[in-house]
Amino acid sequence: MRINVGYDRIGHYNMSNNILQDKFKHSPKWIEHASDVVTEDICNSFIQKDEKFIYCLGTVGGPKWYLKHNVNDSDTILFDNIPIPVIKHAQQGKVLIHLDQSLEGFPLLEIKTKYHHPRIVDFFKIIHANLEKFNIDPKYFLFSTSNLIENSNYDNWCKKNSITNKIQIISLPFFACATQQKGFFNWTDKEDLRDDPHDVPYQTQINYKSTYKISLFNCLNRVQRTHRSSFIAMLNYYNLIEHNIVSHDKLLDCYKETLLNNLWPEHPAFYNPNFTNIKNKLPLVYDMIDFNINHAQNLNKEIYLKTYVSVITETLYEDWQPTIFFSEKIFKPMRAHHPFILVCHTRAIEYLNKIGFQTFDKWWDESYDSIEDPVLRMEKICSILVKLKDMAPHDWISLYNDMKKVLKHNYQHLIQTNWFQESYRKVLQQFYEI
Repeated sequence: MRINVGYDRIGHYNMSNNILQDKFKHSPKWIEHASDVVTEDICNSFIQKDEKFIYCLGTVGGPKWYLKHNVNDSDTILFDNIPIPVIKHAQQGKVLIHLDQSLEGFPLLEIKTKYHHPRIVDFFKIIHANLEKFNIDPKYFLFSTSNLIENSNYDNWCKKNSITNKIQIISLPFFACATQQKGFFNWTDKEDLRDDPHDVPYQTQINYKSTYKISLFNCLNRVQRTHRSSFIAMLNYYNLIEHNIVSHDKLLDCYKETLLNNLWPEHPAFYNPNFTNIKNKLPLVYDMIDFNINHAQNLNKEIYLKTYVSVITETLYEDWQPTIFFSEKIFKPMRAHHPFILVCHTRAIEYLNKIGFQTFDKWWDESYDSIEDPVLRMEKICSILVKLKDMAPHDWISLYNDMKKVLKHNYQHLIQTNWFQESYRKVLQQFYEI
């Protein structure tokens, strides 16, 4: 398939020369990699030749940053800054505007829950209001996201609002697409990189764990988030930090006397004496000193060799953000043939199974996946770790042998699956044939 990709300026990302430049960046080339022949040029070149093209907008952060500017739900700051010739060409059905949030899982519509009352901003409404104002057919607007339930969220919103002419949404585990690539973990210009293998073979795990003393788990935390701070406090409350590989920055200044969050149920882990105890222990540093540097493309072999289980504190946790989002964090242990427990939003395990991965309910209780109470979900995970803590080294070797098929399946499924090409080819074929 031949496609055209248009830029405001060659060598620069779209929106890089206006007031929105800090809200956008270069878009990942999913569309280009799904195509056979790609022509890149300035938008005006395609417009003068009356050719169709894709206008990609790589986003920074979530929609409250890259879409919302004022307090009005009909905010048009994005469309107001797309070049007028591009808008006019789009009005003729000759531009596919691609808003690319593929490496984030933030939903376009948040909801109130028992445990959180966010300030609701309806970005589905904002996008449709913009398309209507600028007379662009919604089918020429494409949104890519790692939120695996965004299509379902959008379908429900359309039914509620009697919308039949819809935008297009591609929801995929894009970090699976990224981390399956050999080059993803070849990042060499980061400090403290150390050993950076592409993966850790299963037999290497067995050989190492049969020889050396092994810690129960690793739990690595870089960007500080509400649920991560709370979970670290709970690990400390249950005496699960010592002798394990745990990292976390010092607490934010806003935490003065407690870690209790607004509408969360109470737990003694959030109060003194545990609060002061964990606050005095932080920061917990393992291999990376600077918590402000993103080390997504680092895979430290020794972390997975020296521990039996990875405890993954994902980016998003609370259900007021209706999302199923898997970052690189969950796919690293898969590359290392390492079992994992997920500190994540509800139904995360369920969706890992839906997209073909296998998890570990044969060996520990994964019912935490369906617990909506954010504190009880953490407590359930800690109870699993407390039980696993008592296992002897020879029992762990037996368990790893029992897990062999699951660990190898996850590795092969991650590496061999064609995650994204088919979805984009379908959209592009429709666009160029209309």
